[in-house]
Amino acid sequence: MITYLVNSTLCSGLLLVAYHLLLKNKAMYNFNRFYLLAGIMFSLLVPLIVVRHNIALLPSIVPIQTKIVTQNHFVSATPIRSKLPSAEPIDYCLYTCVLIYAVVTFLLIFRLIRNLYSIYLTLSRHKKISFRSAQLVLIKECLTPHTFLNSIFLNEEDYHHQLVEAGVLHHELAHARQWHSVDIILVELVQAFFWFNPFFFLYRSDIKVNHEFIADAAVLNTDEDLAAYQSLLFNKAAQLQSLPITSQFNYSITKKRLIMMTKTTSSTTAWLTRLALVPVIGAAFMLFCNKTEAQQDPANKRSIQVHNPAKPAMSDKKVLVGTMDWPNPRANEYPSTKEGISPALMKEYISYEKKYAARRLPPNKTITKPDQERLEQIYQQMSRAQQKDRAIIFAYPPPPAEGSHVSPAELASWKNPSLYGVWIDGKRIKNSELKEHNPDQFNMISFSRLTERAVKHDKFHYQIELMTLDYYKKYRENAIANKNNSMIIFHIKS
Repeated sequence: MITYLVNSTLCSGLLLVAYHLLLKNKAMYNFNRFYLLAGIMFSLLVPLIVVRHNIALLPSIVPIQTKIVTQNHFVSATPIRSKLPSAEPIDYCLYTCVLIYAVVTFLLIFRLIRNLYSIYLTLSRHKKISFRSAQLVLIKECLTPHTFLNSIFLNEEDYHHQLVEAGVLHHELAHARQWHSVDIILVELVQAFFWFNPFFFLYRSDIKVNHEFIADAAVLNTDEDLAAYQSLLFNKAAQLQSLPITSQFNYSITKKRLIMMTKTTSSTTAWLTRLALVPVIGAAFMLFCNKTEAQQDPANKRSIQVHNPAKPAMSDKKVLVGTMDWPNPRANEYPSTKEGISPALMKEYISYEKKYAARRLPPNKTITKPDQERLEQIYQQMSRAQQKDRAIIFAYPPPPAEGSHVSPAELASWKNPSLYGVWIDGKRIKNSELKEHNPDQFNMISFSRLTERAVKHDKFHYQIELMTLDYYKKYRENAIANKNNSMIIFHIKS
């Protein structure tokens, strides 16, 4: 949730900056209206869009008991021991934040409902007159002319004495015809739920100013004299205002409106401006969408082969990304020293860890060969105590996993896709394909229970990994042949 809120806020800010730099001072008022409204919805929706990207991984000789899932959470094939949940302390800070959010949201929604109800009462209690595609509502209060939906509110005495200028009526009629009040209601609702986003307040202000530009342009398109209309704005500059939820004959931004009345934007400039927004929107999408690694074949998820051209292939190191809870009976075989390394060398090693292990990028695309060699050189000089719990660890691969016999009953039960995900020789298959196989064809290499997060992603609860007899033989031979080739393990804490 926090990630969503941060991404949504930053995305709305980026799009608003683009508006002020590219669109605000151009006479493209209808496009600007669309952009501002779309910018709000875009910033709310993009962080919800999940973009999955694949990482090309090579088959591993590490036992299939280890599984690394999308969010770097670990699933083990070791027996699961149930524990009674321990009592956790109450997070009063969280409850306080939720309470504050609920109270502020309630007050903002209450204010919106109160304003709407006030307009409803005004409509129901006053005389209404049809006027072109709208209706005039004659009120006794001395308020500036204003519009809500298709209703234009005018002072009754001014209307009967013909004191309402034609420019004012045309201005308010433009608000009514284009339903500017709908934009304001939408922004008010968004603000009520996302009041902590300061950019939405700026969106609301820019939308209302743009509404005035649209209405002014509509007035001038009716052959209204520019000088006379500008004089009208000056003469009305001190009038009273109306409810903030309505579209009103606004004089508080007179200077901006006078400037924009004299501006024109060529069609070429308009199209170039729109094209300039394309990379901005693309960048916003890529920066703030929810990026996650796509599900890979389980045999390919466990290690990333890092090619080292200076050494034969047998000495290539393998890279594991994940937690270190997977069993490795050879964990203490890797070289170490009794005296350990100096603080200076440890500081150097930690600098490499900050450079590589703290990053969420694929390690095989970021770590360099000289850094690998330097890291291993320092790691081999560490004591066992210094090697423990390091973020970057070197180790020998564990021995190949032992297969087990598959019974016909087990094979039949694994056909349920809502409970089991099945892989054969490192490739995901449909559960229904199991009926084409005989239990004697397989060694069962792993029976794993997924974490709750992995279940939500993969849509099944248990992972079954099978190897055909020939595939298992090659896997075992390969594991034995590479048993003394060290591998790099990036211990990324979630």
